[in-house]
Order: sequence, then structure tokens, then C-alpha cells
Amino acid sequence: TNESRMAAPVDVSSLLAQPSTKYKSAEVDKADDLNYDLGNLCAYDVHPIPASSLKSNVSLNLKELARDNLQLMFHRIFNLPTQQVDEGVLVMLPKPTTIIPREKEAPKPKPPTRWEQFAKAKGIVKKKRSRLVWDELHQEYRPRYGYRRANGSSDTWSVDAKPGDDPKVDPFTAMKNKKKDGMRKQDLRETRNRERAGAVVQPLLNSTLDMNDRKGRAAYKDKVSQNLSIANFSTASLGKFDPLLPGQKERPKMKGKRKLAGLVDNVGHEKDKGIKLLDKMFGKEELVNYDKAARNVIAERQRDAARRNARGDSDEKGKGKRQAG
Repeated sequence: TNESRMAAPVDVSSLLAQPSTKYKSAEVDKADDLNYDLGNLCAYDVHPIPASSLKSNVSLNLKELARDNLQLMFHRIFNLPTQQVDEGVLVMLPKPTTIIPREKEAPKPKPPTRWEQFAKAKGIVKKKRSRLVWDELHQEYRPRYGYRRANGSSDTWSVDAKPGDDPKVDPFTAMKNKKKDGMRKQDLRETRNRERAGAVVQPLLNSTLDMNDRKGRAAYKDKVSQNLSIANFSTASLGKFDPLLPGQKERPKMKGKRKLAGLVDNVGHEKDKGIKLLDKMFGKEELVNYDKAARNVIAERQRDAARRNARGDSDEKGKGKRQAG
């Protein structure tokens, strides 16, 4: 019957009374006298480790001690004020008290420019100017610089002639040239400031060349050829459609690309590569050419002897000879 199939009632009070073996209690049997820095989520235990904990099961004892200290720190964290956000509850940590060193070195201060040095020597104090100025033409305040700036050159439709002006010179063209000259001078000032600060990029070629130095001319020529090759291959077509320079006979050819084997390679070719690799690994093929190494050593010794003879400090020089009286 259905009544016989019903389970008998179970008393769970005994199960609840049993201590849980999976998770330990949050209560710690230890005095809370740690040094806390909750801003950095740190807790420092300055007490010495008991000698009894170091005699046996050292790793387990250290883990138990770290677990207790961490539980004490979490008790402090849960007592801090909280804030409710969409993602959940956030704890408002206090300001850190421990000064942590920087990961990278502090940035070095920029060297002062010539104008900054001059202003400091003369006692000139920089004053902050307003962003908006009055535009006489439009009778309104406009930005000092940038788009739709006040008293811009694009809004000037007439230029007053001054005594001594050349009538053949277009005043609007002269105004544009003056603006370009100002921009060019500003670029020169910035370049000069970078040179003084030591941040200028060195050119690929030397600016001076001694024509009497044969080695210097050869090195300069090689450097020019190297930079020319780099410039030829810097275009999208790798120099294929670039015009030839005066004195250039042919286009520089790009070195062949590395050829990679396909996914499905010839079985015989793959077998040969495997056999060569095994020969290198197990010593059937000599990895060092001893004859070539011996020749290199002999040639190096001969060059050393030739250099000593050229300096006149050879060991055999002067032996068995008498100075002329």
C-alpha cells in the first residue's frame, strides 16, 4: 500500500549538532593583535612562530596560522562601511598606510627650454590668459586659437596699405608666407630645445665626410647603399614601380623568402628530413667541422705573429745581433 511505502520520520537534530568537517568555523581562538593595513588588504603578525609548530608538520602548521590571520583580517573588512551598486556590495576601504615602491622609476623632469631659462633669469612670471577674446569684426567673444578663432586671417577681406609697401606684392600672399615662416621658426626652436635636452634622433648618415680618409669614404658608401636598399623596399610595392635614381643601374632584388613545407608533404621527403634529424641527434653526422676550425686557429695565430712583427716587438727580433759601435 501507499502507507507502507512512506518513509519513516528522521530526526535531524543529531546531524545538525555534529560539527561540520568540510568548513572550519569563522571564529578564531586567537587574540586579535595584528597590525592591519586594510587599504592594501594586508595584515602583519609580528609574533614569533611557536617552536612546537616547527618540529613536525611545519607546512600544515604554517597554513593553519595563515588561515587564522586571514580570518581575523576578514572580520575587520566586514566591519567596514559598504556601498550598494548594480554589481553587488562594495566595501569602502580606508586609505593605505604602507608606502609601496613604484614599479618603474620616477619620470625625470624635462630640461627647461631657452625661454624658460630666460624668464627665470629675468623674473618673468607666466600669466594665464583667457581662452576667449573679443572679435572686432563679429562683435562677439571667440576662442583665441583653433577653429573660428577671433580675428582670424580667413575673415580678413582687406589689408591696409602702409608707406613703403611694394605694390607688386600681394598682401594676402605675404600674410600666408609670414604665417608659414613663423611656423618654421617654431619648429626650429623645438628642434633646438630637443637637441639641448639630448633627445634628438641621430641621423643614419654622418653629416661630415673626410675625402682624404679612404676607409671613411668606403664606410660612407656602404652606409648609403644600405639606406638606399631600405628606402627602396619601404613602399607598398617593395620598390617594383619606383623610378630608378640617377646612376642606379638596376633595382635591388629582395632576398628570397623562406619556403615552408605544406601540410601534406611528400612521404619520401619527410622521411629524409627525419633521418637527417636523427643522424644529427645521435652523432652519425659531425656537427663541428674540425678541419675548418683548425684552419681558423692557424690563420689567427699567423695574423697575431704578423701584427707583432709589424710593431717591432717580436720575440726573435734582435737575437744574435750586435749593435753597431
